[in-house]
Order: sequence, then structure tokens, then C-alpha cells
Amino acid sequence: MVAGDFPPAGELFTQPLREAISRHTLIRLDESEMGPATELLMASFGGDASALGAVGAALHQIGN
Repeated sequence: MVAGDFPPAGELFTQPLREAISRHTLIRLDESEMGPATELLMASFGGDASALGAVGAALHQIGN
């Protein structure tokens, strides 16, 4: 999931990101004989995305 100030950029941001993921990882972003695709989702948290991520990380650590 991609969040923060990037989602409004839409395809200008996601297309290079998809290309980099395909080139440098084993993650499949398209359907193939190896199985279903991994989805690249744009979050809608807006300007609070960083704060929400930090709180989520802190809560995860507390839970462990």
C-alpha cells in the first residue's frame, strides 16, 4: 500500500513504481501461471498517513 502525498499523482507515480517492483523483486504485479497478482493499492489516509503508520508501528511493538 502506498500512502502519503503520492496518491493524487496517480499513474505518474505508480507506473515507475510498478516497473521498479517488477525489475528488482520477485513480487508479481500481474496474473501469471505462477498464481494471482499482487495488488499495488493507493491508500486514502491523506496527510495523516505518516502519523497513522507511526502509531500502528508503535502499537505493534507494544503488542509484541
